[in-house]
Amino acid sequence: PVLHLLAQHAGVEAALVTVVHPWTSDQVTVDGAGGIGDRRLGRGARQNVIPCASSLAQAVALAMPSLSGKVGCVRFCVPTPAVAAVDITVRLERTAGLAWLYGALEALAAQHPTVLGVVREELVSSDFVGDGRSCVVDATAGLQLSEHLLKVVIWADAEWAFAQRCLDTVALVAASDRNPLNQLTKRASESILNLAKAGGK
Repeated sequence: PVLHLLAQHAGVEAALVTVVHPWTSDQVTVDGAGGIGDRRLGRGARQNVIPCASSLAQAVALAMPSLSGKVGCVRFCVPTPAVAAVDITVRLERTAGLAWLYGALEALAAQHPTVLGVVREELVSSDFVGDGRSCVVDATAGLQLSEHLLKVVIWADAEWAFAQRCLDTVALVAASDRNPLNQLTKRASESILNLAKAGGK
């Protein structure tokens, strides 16, 4: 939502994204042989900050073709069990500022409170464990070098938020009258939602 909003209202000349990600299931707990084509993935996840490949730039280009070739990304896996931090440094085509951006994001978050948020408290990663929002912008951590050059910091419990978006999709399908398999799909979707509610977090 941050890049989309900036692209719409200020134009994005270029953006560099750093994702600080908790360890993942394809990492090892002690130093080993490593993955094919990436020896660093063979280093112990609990002892190291590990640079990893990221497909975020390609995903952004698919979702927002206007940003194709304008976004680069690096990812570091760190020894924490949950919650990612995303650092976006963006150069804008037209003037804007963090004050404007945070205000616009707060207005957007008011319309979509389960997906987006802006926090103005000094929080850390563990404060966001179990937070179902896909994007929580940290208004205390951003930087503005000029009206064209901004740094925005985002928190996300990515796996939990992804699960919530899956449930949102299931609920949308269950409520749809246009689905040709509506009755069967609706019953299956309702069953999934009931199981999720029964299981809680």
